[in-house]
Amino acid sequence: MNGDFRHFTKRDKSDLRKAKTFEDLAVIALRVLKRMHQTERKRAHPRNIGMVSGPISTGGLGSPDANIKAMRKTIRKLEQKGYCVFNQLPFEDPMWKIIKTPYYQGELHLLTKFYRPIFKSGFITIIHVMLNWNTSFGATWEHKETKRFRIKQNHLTQ
Repeated sequence: MNGDFRHFTKRDKSDLRKAKTFEDLAVIALRVLKRMHQTERKRAHPRNIGMVSGPISTGGLGSPDANIKAMRKTIRKLEQKGYCVFNQLPFEDPMWKIIKTPYYQGELHLLTKFYRPIFKSGFITIIHVMLNWNTSFGATWEHKETKRFRIKQNHLTQ
């Protein structure tokens, strides 16, 4: 599985392996985000929870592997600077498995059933937008969607 599981419980990891739909994945993501939100509220100086938006399956560096590597690097840099970042990369492997099933109805299906509930939840208050975001169908959709939900955008310069 891709990504950092720091905010995941054993149940979250188990449920990731069992997930059959994007809705299943969204439930897990919202549990993780709720836990992150509760942790931040207890801090003396709570941080906003952000998420990185950039190319994964289309655009960017030309391949999902290269794009995931770039996103992982961006997440690490932001965390080193003190940002609180929801890492969506642990959901990538289960997403690719789901995409290969008859359940999958196209990229908008993934975006509306997984990412929209995350943005709508209010837990994500800032989106860190990677370079080349506009080369990706999904990141372009996220850009519009975060404006719709009034999520602050931080356009990264590197």
